[in-house]
Amino acid sequence: MNLSTRLTIAMVALVLVTIAVTEALTYGNLLSIAVPRSLERLGGHVQLLATELEAVVRGARADVLAFAVDEMVDGGSGDITDRSSIFAAVERRRLASRFSAELTAKPWYDDLRIIGIADGGREIVRVNRSGAGGAIRAVSDAELQRDSDRDYFEKTITLAAGDVYISPVELRQNQGAVEVPHVPIMRVASPMFAPDGRRLGIVIANLDLRPVFDRIRGAARQGSHIYVVNDSGDYLLHPDPNREFGIQLGSPARLQDEYPGLMEMLRSDDTTPRVIDDRSGERIGVAWQKLRLGGGPRVATIETLPYAALIAGATTIRDSRRSGCWPRHSRGWTPRCARRRRRSRARSKNAVACSICHRI
Repeated sequence: MNLSTRLTIAMVALVLVTIAVTEALTYGNLLSIAVPRSLERLGGHVQLLATELEAVVRGARADVLAFAVDEMVDGGSGDITDRSSIFAAVERRRLASRFSAELTAKPWYDDLRIIGIADGGREIVRVNRSGAGGAIRAVSDAELQRDSDRDYFEKTITLAAGDVYISPVELRQNQGAVEVPHVPIMRVASPMFAPDGRRLGIVIANLDLRPVFDRIRGAARQGSHIYVVNDSGDYLLHPDPNREFGIQLGSPARLQDEYPGLMEMLRSDDTTPRVIDDRSGERIGVAWQKLRLGGGPRVATIETLPYAALIAGATTIRDSRRSGCWPRHSRGWTPRCARRRRRSRARSKNAVACSICHRI
């Protein structure tokens, strides 16, 4: 290999090394911009999801307070718990009509009830979706139940006027057994008082969280996973429905088992999205939003994104630069091309020698 070839190879190697170093530095700079921006977008998205869940519970809280206050005012000329009163019967029909309108407008309302303090906590009005095909209906007097022994009644009936009880998120039960298919619910209740200050009972809304959970689940982008957990880390919503409400179904599944260290982050005041390792050691981006649903139970919405998806924008730019630069600088320097060039130079030398011989 002559000196010219060696110099050429050295120059090409220097150019390629320079390109590689420049590309590495450029890619590092891209990552330093792309990762924080991707995490920021992830955080903004999870905040929107949390806001949607919070809005459902906050709206129910406002509704039950309005019902309780309205009854204190509108019920001043009669007692709806007096089943012998004609006025009470008219008032119960009015409330049933109002409850029906609420269920029509708000598909996340499973039922609305007024439970009296007398007669063992017997229901006074109950409107639910127990009609044919889930139709809204006011149940008959014969179907009204006594609920004074239920925990939500006991916890609500002792509250002061204007206070609200909000239950944890749990699966709906029927006669002590979890219903199948599973229905995640919350109960929002407030005590009712007569104008003279007597306790009449409670007004309570059962929230069917399936509509809002379905919207949150459907908001997952390609590669991302969305979760909702309670303050113990139990999954209330998970990409795999079999892992939801495990504590209630006898097979606990918790966030801390899948993402070690993340539960400690949730308990801190720092809510900055970041890159962490999951249980298998894979790097992921994670963002979360903590909230107290209607001022009640603490939950958190969480979204994760694989690191490869987090840096996809930077990787695309790097690959486009590589496809545009590397082939242009290296196209002529494969071993085959080098051999062809040497043979071409040899043929040229032979042709010159023959030409000289002919002249002689």
